[in-house]
Amino acid sequence: MAKFSTDSRYAKYSQPFKTTDPRGREVLAVTPAAIPAKRNRGTHVTKDPQRLDHLAWFYLKRADAFWEITAHNGRLLPDAVLAQARIRIPLDGD
Repeated sequence: MAKFSTDSRYAKYSQPFKTTDPRGREVLAVTPAAIPAKRNRGTHVTKDPQRLDHLAWFYLKRADAFWEITAHNGRLLPDAVLAQARIRIPLDGD
């Protein structure tokens, strides 16, 4: 099974489980990350071109926290967040 970094959403908010793949082999998988809601820090007005990892670094001091902003905005994909005119930023980076 893949190993996730300690600050990964899968390491923090998922559970591993065993399942069977289409070829009949037993494999390990993880549940979707159930990320808890956080308080809102504020709103960022989108400017073109911006990347979510840059916003995560600016506001949360961790470029790999882009997924926290994605989840905070109720989206599955980071690109869907960048399509918004205003991006909600979570208060805590943790």
